[in-house]
Amino acid sequence: RIIHFPDFRSFERAFQLISQVGGRAGRKSGQGQVFIQTKNPDHPLLALITEHDYHTFYQRELPERMKFVYPPFVRLLRLTVKSDDRKLTAEAAKVLGEKLVEGLGRNRILGPQEPLISKIRNQYLMVLYVKLAKSGGAPEQVKMRILQMIHDLIHSKGFRSVRIVPDVDPY
Repeated sequence: RIIHFPDFRSFERAFQLISQVGGRAGRKSGQGQVFIQTKNPDHPLLALITEHDYHTFYQRELPERMKFVYPPFVRLLRLTVKSDDRKLTAEAAKVLGEKLVEGLGRNRILGPQEPLISKIRNQYLMVLYVKLAKSGGAPEQVKMRILQMIHDLIHSKGFRSVRIVPDVDPY
C-alpha cells in the first residue's frame, strides 16, 4: 500500500523503508530475510529495492518531479485550515483556495482537500499546498501576498474563528 499512497514521495518512502528493514534484518544472528507482501511483484520499484539500486531510482524519480513541479525543484507551502466547525473549515479552505488560484494561478495550487486525519483535538482540518519557486519570481513577495490573503480571510466576517497554519517544506 505504501507504493500507492497518494503522495509524490510514496516511492521514495517505500524505497527508504524497505531498504532500512532489509539493512536491519539479521544483524545479530547472521543472514536475515525480508518478505514483501504485494499484489504487484513485478513493480519496477521493487526490483530497484531488491537490487539496492538507489542511483537508478534517483535518475527515474528526478525527471518525474521536474515534470510535475515538485521538490526539489520547488518549495511546498502547506496551509492547514482549522476550525471546530466542519462546514466552516471546508468553506474557509474553499475561499482561500479560490483567492490563491486567482492571485497565483491554478497550476501552483493543490487542494483544498481533507487530510487522512481530518480531525485533531476537536478541530476539523483541510489542507492546501502552494508550489513556491526557489528563486526568481520574487519568492518573498509571493509569500507576503499569501500571508495577506490569509490575513484578509481570517479577519473577514464569518471566518474569524478559523485558524490557518502555514508550514514551508512540511516534509
